[in-house]
Amino acid sequence: NKCQCSQGYYQWDEVNDFIGSGENSNVYKAVRINTHDNNNNVINDKCNNNTSNDDIVAIKRIPPEVITKDILERVQQEARILMEVNELNKNEEKDQFLKFKEGYLDEDGGICLVSEFINGNELLELTEQFPRGVPETIAKYYIKQILEAMKKLHD
Repeated sequence: NKCQCSQGYYQWDEVNDFIGSGENSNVYKAVRINTHDNNNNVINDKCNNNTSNDDIVAIKRIPPEVITKDILERVQQEARILMEVNELNKNEEKDQFLKFKEGYLDEDGGICLVSEFINGNELLELTEQFPRGVPETIAKYYIKQILEAMKKLHD
């Protein structure tokens, strides 16, 4: 897929770049392949072999055939929350939360939410790696991060 948005184009393969799925969406690892200035002039061409980490993103895509009024309202609420969380990052030395980049309608009418791509495993995979229980030192590390994030969100 290749989708145009306000900042350029994102490209991904629906099979090889698939990360996961939700109730009504799929998430893909994508590459921003160019950026535009305010007049929509290309200012920096990118190709898949020459990308920086800033060019690699995660795209949550809700296909047009599943979009209802209820889903649209939930996606708008999710985008609002992600933008609020972006504001929390601005006051920190180091980002503590996922960076939301933008949301847009793609060429087919699907809704795309673009955020930074964070390489790594899901917590569920950690529990599968340690079937008799995650070691206490590892569990403490993740629980501390989760609690700090929850506190920050509630403040």
